[in-house]
Formats: sequence, structure tokens, C-alpha cells
Amino acid sequence: MTATKTRKRRTRKRPKSDTPVVSKDKKPAESSRKYVCVNCLKEFDSLYTIYSRDVIRITDCYGCGEAVDKYVEYDIVLIFIDLILQYSSAYRHLLLNTEFNSHYRLASIFLLCDSYDKWIERRTAELSPGEAGQGIYDLEWHFYGSLVQSLSEFLAYTFTIYALMILAFCFGNKSTQESKINGFLEFLKLTVMGFYGNIFVVFSIVWKLHQHWSYRSLTQLFLAVSHVQVQRTLFPRIHWLQNSALVLCGILAQNIMGTRVKNALEFITFHISFA
Repeated sequence: MTATKTRKRRTRKRPKSDTPVVSKDKKPAESSRKYVCVNCLKEFDSLYTIYSRDVIRITDCYGCGEAVDKYVEYDIVLIFIDLILQYSSAYRHLLLNTEFNSHYRLASIFLLCDSYDKWIERRTAELSPGEAGQGIYDLEWHFYGSLVQSLSEFLAYTFTIYALMILAFCFGNKSTQESKINGFLEFLKLTVMGFYGNIFVVFSIVWKLHQHWSYRSLTQLFLAVSHVQVQRTLFPRIHWLQNSALVLCGILAQNIMGTRVKNALEFITFHISFA
């Protein structure tokens, strides 16, 4: 009984430690991955320190004095709003400081949205006002053709920019050598985020704005700016004019590939229909 009471007294009198305590259901702060400050791009080992299950402290940057990544506390909706406003810090949080593993799902969604836009545009161009609707098989074939065209455009854009970066690396550009990109697959996954503007194309179809050239021009401009922001995030040491030139080259290759695939599909459709 005496030993039991003594053990209880020691438990009550044990002082509280001021050192941070990592919760058991959290990963420890030590990690082989390096994070960056979304403001000045300084490297850090962790974004926050966990003191208890309900108390965390965001790491302060020793370079700029601001929080390393303020978006740790933000809801996904607020992060998406900052992406729409083209804040560089939001892109750095999403591309460099998060462990997002659903890039292929997002790529599928963006490709389907772009394919749907091309499909609607093709139907509007081919059908006259008094003409009856096409058969279900023709519509299905046109949609698959639009999907192939969107996929080829995406691959052409990605291959073009990656090939140009490889050429710059071969010629000894130190700015490209300091990039955090490891291989083409990682570059492909991160470049997908620049196509999120394709979602707005679907909204424009719902609101019947897809036939207005002004809205379509603004959508394409938004996609181009998003691509520039992605490249600036992945290659921060390269001047923004050079990143813009890379994006323009990628968009040019994308349009050329899309036109060639579209003509090839129309050629195949023509010969199948008269076979």
C-alpha cells in the first residue's frame, strides 16, 4: 500500500515539460523531405511543430520573418481562391509543400472537361439550326475523338517544355540544375495543375457562354497565366520572361498537335462513313 501511494504522489508532482511533444497519431517533424518558404523559398525541414493533439505552431522563416507556409491552416476553398487570384505563394504550397497523390485523377478530370468543350464546339459547328440530332454512335465517336485530341495536346505541351528544359540543362544553365524536379513523371504530375482552368469551360457551357469569343479568350488567357505560374514555381531561378517563353512554345506545340490530330480523325471518319 505504501509503495502504491508513493507512486501516485510522484505521478502528480511530475513537472510539465516545455519541450514540444509530438502526438502519436502524427508523423514526427524529422523528415527527409525539404519544404520551402512560400514567400522567399528558403528551405526548412518542417512546416510546423506539434506540441499536443490540439496545439501546433507554424514555423517562422528566418529569411523573411513570415510564416513558412500559412496555407497549412487554410481550408482548401481558400487555397483554391488564391489559386484563381494567381498568388505565387498558393502555387508553392500546392506544388512544393504538400504530399498530394491524386494527380492522375485530376488529369482525368481536366482532360474530360477539355474533351467535353471540344465535343460541344464540334457539334455546334456541324449541326445546322434545322437539322435533327445525330445518332448516339456518331456522338460517342466524336467524344472519343475529342478525348484523343485533348490527350495529345496535353502530352505535346508537356514534352515540349520538358525537352526545352533538358536542352537548357545540357547547355549548362544553372537555373535549371537547381530545380527540384526529378524525372519526367514528376514533371508531368506537377504540370497537370496548370490545366485546372479547364473546369471553368464546363461552367461556361452551363451558363451558355462558350460561344462568346470574349469568354473563350479570357479562359485561354487564364490557362496561359496558370501555366506560367506553375513554371515559375517549379523553376524559380529562371526569369519569368523565360518561363513565359517556354509556356508559349508549349502552347504552340499543343495547338499544332491538336490541329493535326483533329484533321487525322476527320479523315478517318470520312473514310469510315463512305466505306
